[in-house]
Amino acid sequence: MAKKPEDRYPSAGDLATAARSAITPVHPAAAPAPITTTSPTAPPAGPPALPALPEAATSTSRVPKTAASAPPVAETAGAPDVKVAVSAAVVETVVRPSGEPTVVPTPPPTRTKPVSRRQRPLWLIPIAATVVVALLAAVIVGKRAVPIQEGVLTGHTDWVSGVATSTLDGQPIAISAGGDKTLRIWDLHTHQQIGTPLTGHTSDVDAVATSSLDGQPIAISASFDDTLRIWDLHTHQQIGTPLTGHTGYVMSVATASLDGQPIAISGSDDNTLRIWDLHTHQQLGAPLTGHTSSVWGVATTVLDGQPIAISTSGDKTLRIRDLAKRDRR
Repeated sequence: MAKKPEDRYPSAGDLATAARSAITPVHPAAAPAPITTTSPTAPPAGPPALPALPEAATSTSRVPKTAASAPPVAETAGAPDVKVAVSAAVVETVVRPSGEPTVVPTPPPTRTKPVSRRQRPLWLIPIAATVVVALLAAVIVGKRAVPIQEGVLTGHTDWVSGVATSTLDGQPIAISAGGDKTLRIWDLHTHQQIGTPLTGHTSDVDAVATSSLDGQPIAISASFDDTLRIWDLHTHQQIGTPLTGHTGYVMSVATASLDGQPIAISGSDDNTLRIWDLHTHQQLGAPLTGHTSSVWGVATTVLDGQPIAISTSGDKTLRIRDLAKRDRR
């Protein structure tokens, strides 16, 4: 019996059955990899092979990847060419009736790296800190950059021969000594005299120094009446009796601390210096001698941890005195 034309070629169901029979059961493998198999080149027994389909007729099926590795492809006689392409995400099977198999790689899915916030360069930190400090300094200096009021302090009725500074109620003040036998206290902000003059000397007041006695600001004045006097700067009153002992004009005075106690050192026209206890108003030890002319000036400081006095004289010399030992150097 002659075959009908439609029996000469395999049906679509036959092709699908042949493609399924080419894949064997799943076996685990070390790692997924593309596997390509080629059927024998000899023509299979049975019905004649279909002519090669055009490229557009190629059928492609995509199967999601499972946890197991991709199965190998077994060679089956009479089956059409089968190509299996395995990737990290998709297994692609391409079935073609004939022709050389080709591998169609499927690229793995790409993951985009999360975008992190852009970090500022660390070298900007010290620059920013410097700018902040400079701005703060400019603000502080700007607040303090008030021009000093220069001026003239008037009130004495004779020459002014000495001046010293101190603080009274937190405000800077000056204390002046004059030939009018008085001392005067001045507010350095307003340039005005504070209170009444300090009176008591009977001759010109040639020098003045300041110190603190029992926590209160005081002034010590030296006069041509051969005495020194201690003054309370708050009350403008003399404290205790005058300091006496010099036999000539007292021309200079300075203050220091000896064994933790406030003292005064005076220079006189009698060519000597004398040390005074400001609490008792008594002279400490013997006069410091050595100059051959009037002692016009005296100052104090600390040398190697010891209080010293430096005196100036009309004999064209300066002398350094150790106030603790009170011997001439």
